[in-house]
Amino acid sequence: MSSLKVDNITGRGSTGFTGSVKSEGGSTTTDLQQGLAKAWANYPASGTTFNDSFNASGAVDNGTGNYTISYTNNFSNANNTPQMSSTDVTEVGAESQADITASSVKVRTHNSEGSVRDRDYVGLTVFGDLA
Repeated sequence: MSSLKVDNITGRGSTGFTGSVKSEGGSTTTDLQQGLAKAWANYPASGTTFNDSFNASGAVDNGTGNYTISYTNNFSNANNTPQMSSTDVTEVGAESQADITASSVKVRTHNSEGSVRDRDYVGLTVFGDLA
């Protein structure tokens, strides 16, 4: 069996590289460009420094359990889909669609009674189209 090993793959034309892969069952394909997370961050919700991130430029502390995460490269519109998790998966979420923009998302962490509080860990993953 032969192997192809390359450092970079560059598309031709204005659309860049696009490609599809077969699903695990082989009955359909997934577009690689559409299926990738376009931003993510891992941070302690008691500070504004990321443990690690991709396409996330920083966090602003808006108060206890309330942060705005900005993107390094903006999305094409506010119709991106942020997914959050924390040390207790039921206690984190995006504020509202109005606080999900092309350039940032407001994240709020709270306890089971709904009161805001900082968490030991917050993870954010965002899917959508980049500008």
